[in-house]
Amino acid sequence: MLRYLILGLLRDGAPHHGYALVKEYRERSGLHIGTGNFYRELQRLAAAGLVHTVQKAPTGDSRRAPYVITAAGAETFDRWLAGGSRADVGQYDNETSVRALFITTAQPHVISESLERCRAELWLRSKDLEHARETLAWRTGNEPQRAVLQLLLARRLSHIAVDVQFLDDLRTLNERRTSQPAVDAPPRVQRTGGSATRAGKARATSVAGKGRLR
Repeated sequence: MLRYLILGLLRDGAPHHGYALVKEYRERSGLHIGTGNFYRELQRLAAAGLVHTVQKAPTGDSRRAPYVITAAGAETFDRWLAGGSRADVGQYDNETSVRALFITTAQPHVISESLERCRAELWLRSKDLEHARETLAWRTGNEPQRAVLQLLLARRLSHIAVDVQFLDDLRTLNERRTSQPAVDAPPRVQRTGGSATRAGKARATSVAGKGRLR
């Protein structure tokens, strides 16, 4: 998604340097992204011919190279945007989903610790989103962009609420599992060698014979 994100930020055709693109993404999405990943993707897009650098403005920072989108880059972005998000429909698997697959086989205390860590991470994430929504309420300018960001923040919070409920349900299932009494294993049959078995039968016969003599 990062490549389409960058192409979308450059779609207006104006030159933008990398840091300005990172800042624009943060303002639009309310999320932070590592600049290293951003710049590496810019280099990949340039190598693919989807963006290219242009001459710096005389008053611009000499350390920052402006990028502009190419015709191929604009076509790539427009085709992706028109295609919707079919690849994401029904795809909700993540690490939590994979861990859930082993809840009936892993040690209960390991599952419990994992669920608590996941829940704590979601709680911290929800606080960050709530703070971003409160900050957005005080922001002025570009009303359409603010409205989109409000919807995005609400969507992320609703996803977190569903994930928290999912973790709580898993925790309940894990607690029921640990509260169930352990099922006694059937006694193991001890196998002995043929000679030992014959010797045992001989002893039993001898004892039985002595009993009859008495």
